[in-house]
Amino acid sequence: MLWLAAREQMRTHGHASVSLWVLAANARAIMFYAAAGFAREAKSARLIKVGGEQVRELRCSCSLES
Repeated sequence: MLWLAAREQMRTHGHASVSLWVLAANARAIMFYAAAGFAREAKSARLIKVGGEQVRELRCSCSLES
């Protein structure tokens, strides 16, 4: 799986964690990231403009420790 290879590379290069932003309305992506070990960061929600409209996004993070 691509994620496992990327995770191993980040660990090899000394990274302890990784984070990403996901649209709050994208339930499938949130479930996918949760299954990969990501958790939503409390109070990380923010509004951004996409195509002239405001949308909410959340930051999720994952520990790279074993």
